[in-house]
Amino acid sequence: MGHPARGKRADARRNEGALLDVAAQAGEIRSGIDAYELMRGVGNICIGAEEDPRYDPRRVVELLIAGLHRPD
Repeated sequence: MGHPARGKRADARRNEGALLDVAAQAGEIRSGIDAYELMRGVGNICIGAEEDPRYDPRRVVELLIAGLHRPD
């Protein structure tokens, strides 16, 4: 039997992917966005934020999310 957290992580990834698919089908974001890549990217943006008061990861995440929107 596997580790219980692994199953929960897999479920979360499927749900994240489903949310991105629905948003893409609704024309809210670009299609072809991988949930795992997106979450890793957001996580990496946030690394080290406590160590540099000049760095605001929320601002960078806002820019990332804005970039997901479909171009008009």
